[in-house]
Amino acid sequence: MQKELTIDDLAAFCKRKGFVFKSSEIYGGLAGFWDFGPIGADLYNNIKADFWKFFVHDKENMTGIEDSIISHPKTWEASGHIANFADVAVVCKKCKKSTKLDKSEVGNVNCECGGEYEVQGTFSLMFKTTVGALNPQDVYLRGETAQGMFLDFLQVYESTRQKLPFGIVQIGKCFRNEIAPRDFLFRSREFTIGEFEFFIHPDDDNCPLLDPVHLNLKLRLLDAETQEKKENYRKFKSDAH
Repeated sequence: MQKELTIDDLAAFCKRKGFVFKSSEIYGGLAGFWDFGPIGADLYNNIKADFWKFFVHDKENMTGIEDSIISHPKTWEASGHIANFADVAVVCKKCKKSTKLDKSEVGNVNCECGGEYEVQGTFSLMFKTTVGALNPQDVYLRGETAQGMFLDFLQVYESTRQKLPFGIVQIGKCFRNEIAPRDFLFRSREFTIGEFEFFIHPDDDNCPLLDPVHLNLKLRLLDAETQEKKENYRKFKSDAH
């Protein structure tokens, strides 16, 4: 009988073959941070290069940027991240396992062992640091790359002479102060996101890019109702441009 592959087995294999190592492991490591080894670095860079070629070089209506990791703190105030980008830390009263919950889950879900959770507090997922030596200012490491594309929209629009609709692409490091990082690379505190934002004029009801798909587009969503029923997902048909 074939043994089921676990996350720990996968992590051990990746370390042994030179894909991924725990960061600063000789000092005990730091949860949620990983280093790419010789083979992992090549794979990582090949994926980024393929992503960039497909979404930027091969598309006439897409352009790429690379924003700084730290931006003005008002960026994250305006986006709502400082006020709302948070999780609730909990500990199981029975098995003492710590984890995080969404605010809507508090009091509605139990631990996998069946025990009830005890709330430890609400914690921001934003990494805070300071900028400046004499008069340090509180700033944040970005939690996603999308904000920079919104901030730079006008400069990109004017410098590239693109016409709406067009997209802005970015690949970059993001940081989230996870309460309980786990599952190898699947829940870490430092990771790379590759994404794009596509911009369409709000008065354009005849966008040629949307016409072939918008009437028959079906989305698979795992909403609150679906989770309560313990179903995998629900299919929704899009009826909007």
